[in-house]
Amino acid sequence: MKLTKRGEYRSKRESSLGRKRFSYAVSGTPEEIAAFKTQQGDFFIEDENGTPIWNLTQDHGRSCEVVLTRAGQFRPILDERAVKYPALANAIAADAIAKLNAASEPVRAFTKVTAPVTADLNS
Repeated sequence: MKLTKRGEYRSKRESSLGRKRFSYAVSGTPEEIAAFKTQQGDFFIEDENGTPIWNLTQDHGRSCEVVLTRAGQFRPILDERAVKYPALANAIAADAIAKLNAASEPVRAFTKVTAPVTADLNS
C-alpha cells in the first residue's frame, strides 16, 4: 500500500485541540484496502470519490509505503531524512541517478563534499 499526502490541518477535537494532523490518501490492491478498512473500523473514512483517507499525527512526507506488521497493524515506513531534509534527499537521489547513467563511473551511495573555510578567525 502507499500513502500520498493530501494536506495538513489543526485538530478541532477537545482532547487534541490545535495539534497538527496530516491527511493521506491510501492506495493499494482491493485486498489491501479491504484489510485497511477492517483494521480502521469506525475510524475508516473516504473522500467524495471513495478514496480511503488516513489522518496521522506524524508527517511522512509527500508519499510513503505502508507495511502490515506481524501484529496485523498497518504502519507507514518513515524515512525521517526525506521529511526533515527534502533537498538533501533529492540531492542524494540525483547524485545516485547521475552515477548510474555514467557508464565509466562506479556507483557509490554518497559523495564527500568539502568546502574551503572562508571565515576570518582573527576578527
